[in-house]
Amino acid sequence: MEDNEFAALLSLMMVSDPWALSDDEDRVLIGLLDAPKIVGMNAPMLAVCAKASYTQDRAKINRFLQVMRTGIVEGDHESAAIRLRDFGRSLRGASNHAVREETHNKTMSALSHFLEGKPMSKLYGTATDLFPILAKTDSF
Repeated sequence: MEDNEFAALLSLMMVSDPWALSDDEDRVLIGLLDAPKIVGMNAPMLAVCAKASYTQDRAKINRFLQVMRTGIVEGDHESAAIRLRDFGRSLRGASNHAVREETHNKTMSALSHFLEGKPMSKLYGTATDLFPILAKTDSF
């Protein structure tokens, strides 16, 4: 996990009362906090979701986490979440550097497909950072 992904996850988790969030789209935090209860969900998956929430539609990310949690889809356009869920369950707790990197890369790909509404018949990873966090620049 890269430092900026870890920072993204931490900043989302530092909200003292996530239920007090006024904007429904910001409730992606609740999905992240519930994620440890999902069998097969792990830190690299959470980090990608947290990082993506800075630049992507948070309501869709929340839906992605909901599909991961329940396994209930509304159509083929949500199949990417099921593919990632099945992959996570197949790991059965395995966690070394190679597994974490593979999980991270597959999560980026699955989340990207889900956000674009593309069906996913096979889960594959991408080494390209699909959800970069742009650094703040001083502008006057």
